[in-house]
Amino acid sequence: MTAPSALHTLAESLGVVGARRFLVAAQPLIHQARHDLLACLREQDWKAAAAIAHRLKATAHLYGSPTLQDYITAILAKDSSQLQQQVFQNGLEAEFQHVENAIAIWLNNK
Repeated sequence: MTAPSALHTLAESLGVVGARRFLVAAQPLIHQARHDLLACLREQDWKAAAAIAHRLKATAHLYGSPTLQDYITAILAKDSSQLQQQVFQNGLEAEFQHVENAIAIWLNNK
């Protein structure tokens, strides 16, 4: 499922006004979680990163990002050889940005 179709499903469930309120309230939380998760990965604090990833697991599903779900699964597995790679961290950050952009576009169109 793509982020736009997931957001459409959210609007069908909550109504456009409800989905809009939810997403506006959630945006700062998503941004903070992204910041905290990336900081934990850079500091090689795998336990804290896994705790944040656990909280984000449903969020990644809700926003329809299979790629973000894959990153979350990898973080939960705590494979430090993968998690400490810059390419992994850059990809995670890019996927968060993709989700945040999709939300912003949806909000601007509603």
